[in-house]
Formats: sequence, C-alpha cells, structure tokens
Amino acid sequence: MSSDDPCLDHVDWNSVWKERKARNLSTRNYLTGDEFWNDPRNVQLRYGNTSLHAERVKRQLSALVVPEGGKVLDIGSGPGTLAVPLAKAGCDVCAVEPSTPMVRALEEYRKKENAREIRVIQKRWEDVDPEELDGPFDLVVASYSLTMLDMGESAEKMDRVSNGGVYLFWFLTPPLWARMMEDLWQPVHGSPYFHEPMADCLFQLLLQKGIYPNISLEKVCSPHPYQTLGEAVDDFRRQMNAYEPRQESLIRNYLRTHLTMSRAGLCLRGDSWNAMIWWKKPGPGR
Repeated sequence: MSSDDPCLDHVDWNSVWKERKARNLSTRNYLTGDEFWNDPRNVQLRYGNTSLHAERVKRQLSALVVPEGGKVLDIGSGPGTLAVPLAKAGCDVCAVEPSTPMVRALEEYRKKENAREIRVIQKRWEDVDPEELDGPFDLVVASYSLTMLDMGESAEKMDRVSNGGVYLFWFLTPPLWARMMEDLWQPVHGSPYFHEPMADCLFQLLLQKGIYPNISLEKVCSPHPYQTLGEAVDDFRRQMNAYEPRQESLIRNYLRTHLTMSRAGLCLRGDSWNAMIWWKKPGPGR
C-alpha cells in the first residue's frame, strides 16, 4: 500500500461524526431529541408502559459491571429505565437528563419502585462541568443517548469521570424507524432524511482518541409494538412532525404494508443491529 492509501485510516473519525450529525440535524422539519422529548405526551406514550422495555433493560443490566453500592453516572437517563433499577439495587446514581418531562417521569418511576434517591443534573452532557458531578464513578453509562455533536470531546469527558467502566449503547445499523423515515421523508416533506452517525464511526473515533474499547452486537426486531394501525400512524406523525392530511395518508399507506402482527402487537417488519461499546479503566499497578 502507498502512504496515501485511504485504507491506512487518515480519516478524522470525530470530524466524520460531526459531519454526519450536522447532516442529520439539517433534515428539513426534523425534531431534535430535545424538541421531541420536551413534549410530555411523547414521553408518556413511549415510556409510560415500562414492561415494553423490560427485556432490553434486563439484558443491559446484566452486561453492566458495577460493584455493590457503587457510584453510577447515567448520561441521558431518560425516564430512568436504567437509573431506577440501579438505584433500587443499592447504587448511588447521578442522572444527567435535560428534558423536564423525562425528569418528572424518572422521579415518578423511582417513587413507584421505592428506589433510593437519584441526583439529577438537568443539562445536556455537553454543558455539564465535571466539577459538578461529584465523581469519579465506578460506572458511566449512556443508553441510546449519544446525540452529541462533538462525540470525541463527550467520550473523553466520560472517560475522565470514570474510575471503572464506561458502557455506551448505540445503533450499529439504522433502526427500523429510521429506515421508515428514509423511505418516507422525501414524499412527506419534499427533502431527504439523514440518519445519525452509527456505532462503527463511534468505535473508530474512540480508537483515535486513545481509548481501546470492546464491542458486542445484538440483532433486534421492532422494539415498539402498536395495538392498532391508528396508534402507529399517530406515533410516526409525531416523530416525523407531519400533521397535514396528505402526510398522514402517506404514513398510513406505508405502515399498512410494513407492519406485521406479533404476540405483542403490530411491529415494523425487519430487524437491525445495535452495539454495546465499553471499556474499563486499568486498576492500580496495571
């Protein structure tokens, strides 16, 4: 190979992440996570029934390595799907979550489960000063919340505040809902949809930052079942910020041919891959 061969990886993967994330945010009529999750209705419809996420949460918790009574930082904790079980298990949990409806849902879930108090920092991870975290932490986790523009800086900050393990859950391939948006965004909004950067880019940029992570993959089917076609249409209208009758008709017709019946209800047909990327800080003398 010549020294200028692209296979020798002269790619700046953090810049690739930034470019892909910026392109994602440039999608016409796209609702950012902050915008979408600041609507209490979206939080309730997606997370009001915790049993829908029980199997995924069980698998994630079984993969995490945290000492009994350990300190945990949950970045983008959402309604506490991981934070609350960890607190209930005796961990000292700090949650970083910018959405007010999510924070309220987390507190309701915590009280329902009679879990110990969870400290909440209501900010985006990018805006958190490590000094306000009261670290370091035995475990740092971010579950499907990697929406940062500068992922390299965000990952380095996660690494700095951890004295144990860092576990990142993200998409290896576009999830089924993102594939639907790629199919429908052009006819619905008149412009293409650009999905977020995936876990392959994350893995590469971590290597370039001097972090040498492990990775494990999981094949997943549609994670969110619907009881009726109308319920699915309503959900995707909100996700796609599409409320005109013409737009609703396009979404409904698409779902008629892309939903399949399962034991749990109507699900998008197909599967995708998720990734768990993790690394552990070396102990004393190692």
